[in-house]
Amino acid sequence: MQLPVDVPREAVPFLTEVGYLDEDRLALGDQAPDLPLHGPEGVSTSLGALWANRPLVLIFGSYT
Repeated sequence: MQLPVDVPREAVPFLTEVGYLDEDRLALGDQAPDLPLHGPEGVSTSLGALWANRPLVLIFGSYT
């Protein structure tokens, strides 16, 4: 995978660790796999069940 020119070489070990450089990672526009999801109350569902009847937006972040 060709890195953008503005990515410093020091970032390569981290990008490798988090999977950014994996050839089989999802690309922009790819459909997300049907993953199991576990809610804070212990209720389980799947990603496919959530998007079956309506659009779904996934937001990732850190609360630390």
